[in-house]
Amino acid sequence: MTLASIVSKAALVFAVLFMIGAVQSSGAILDTCLQGSMGMFGISYDQCQAIGAAIKKKGEAEAYYLTALLVIARVEATLFLGLGAGAVYALAALQKGTREVAVVHLMHAVWALSVCLVHADGAGLLLPLGSAPDPHVQTSFYEKIPIVAITGFQAVLNWSAFALSASAAAKVKAA
Repeated sequence: MTLASIVSKAALVFAVLFMIGAVQSSGAILDTCLQGSMGMFGISYDQCQAIGAAIKKKGEAEAYYLTALLVIARVEATLFLGLGAGAVYALAALQKGTREVAVVHLMHAVWALSVCLVHADGAGLLLPLGSAPDPHVQTSFYEKIPIVAITGFQAVLNWSAFALSASAAAKVKAA
């Protein structure tokens, strides 16, 4: 088994565990109040529903604001489902070290780097680079959930898997 194959398999397995196992297990696609992080912050399902109802009652702008945020969260969960399904397919049906697998790793790598930067910004880690703090983000969220480290790990793993798979595919083609 080659290094490209080992790293590729590890990246795909981690993607399945994270994107399908962790994200989809909460049921957040159907109801954002089921999102696992709510419980991590002591927000019960009923409290989540009550908070949403209170915000919607404030006015039409608040209702649209909340709707946009919740719809985006549910759409993000569907993105994880699609990316995770791609990882399952790559594990089950594609030969490691091929261009096809490299494409899956590239999609995962771009997502992971992008989301890591978004979370790093939300956590205030990019302030020294000129980023402005978002006044709507509760930065202590990042103290309870190590999502910057998790997505950073995924970025490194997926970019490595992409580089190794693309390189292995190029060597096979050249031979």
